[in-house]
Amino acid sequence: MVGKKTSYAKASCSTLPVIKGISKYMTQNEWLDIAIKAHKGIDPEPYEQTVIQRMGDVLEPVLLEEAARMLGLDFVKTDHDEPVEHPEIPLAGSLDGTGIAKQLTFKNGQYPWLIIPEQETITLDGPGVLECKCTRDIPTNDLEEWRGVLQSKGLMECTGYNWCAVVVLWQSTDFRIYLYKRDPEFKYELYDLVFDFDNRVKQELYYPPVTSADANIVYKKVQKDDIILPGGTDAIIETIIENKRIIKDLEKTIDYAETRLKALIGDASEGKTNQYTVKWPMINYKAQPEKIIPPKEQRSVRAKTLRIKTHGI
Repeated sequence: MVGKKTSYAKASCSTLPVIKGISKYMTQNEWLDIAIKAHKGIDPEPYEQTVIQRMGDVLEPVLLEEAARMLGLDFVKTDHDEPVEHPEIPLAGSLDGTGIAKQLTFKNGQYPWLIIPEQETITLDGPGVLECKCTRDIPTNDLEEWRGVLQSKGLMECTGYNWCAVVVLWQSTDFRIYLYKRDPEFKYELYDLVFDFDNRVKQELYYPPVTSADANIVYKKVQKDDIILPGGTDAIIETIIENKRIIKDLEKTIDYAETRLKALIGDASEGKTNQYTVKWPMINYKAQPEKIIPPKEQRSVRAKTLRIKTHGI
């Protein structure tokens, strides 16, 4: 799948891990904020793929076709241009691929590259969902729910297919296939997630913030001058003050050590010990023309950092 083919304004199978709050890449509110803006007709700015993302797209059809061969599928398709829509709930998904099997039964341990995480044996019969992931991470047999599993289960609900294969290429050469059967109980979890998200988009109801940056998304504007904070808040403030002091002391310690190390290296490009090599190279910058900064419209945004002041100071 190249690029996003589904609407930013509603839930998609690829964003289910974010909506559930288990994504390692984005918080629930970060995605919800994008969806709310899209619901108002403001899609996010297009972004350029990284080389890693591009290589994943390039390898995707090759890996899926090889997975189909290894599994013994009768047919594989990797060029799905249109997203699939769920027949009952506001959910859509983009397919990496699909395959057709005829009564293929597998069991755990049958092949070193085959894992069936949720049962001991599985039978693939009829059409199924194929999902592909490429990663530099260390391979595991316990596939995380956010790494294509929840996405594939959502795609099975959209298509009505009864099985899926999550194909993962770990660290360039470790190729593994994870097989899942459609679970009738999963639809209830899916419906709750999707309907809740859809309501939040339309009503602009954010999730409780889980990071400081998250709080800036939830509370974008100042609505009142000041409030009295509840009891126990002093302890939270003191945690911030004390940890900032610790960080400052550590930064001084690091700077002192770096100064001593640079003095030892002197005008050499690197220095070596029995355990370490320390490089202190030159960095060359090409000449650049003067840049004229274009004007910006007046705007107001919530400050990203808190300003804490002790009373009486």
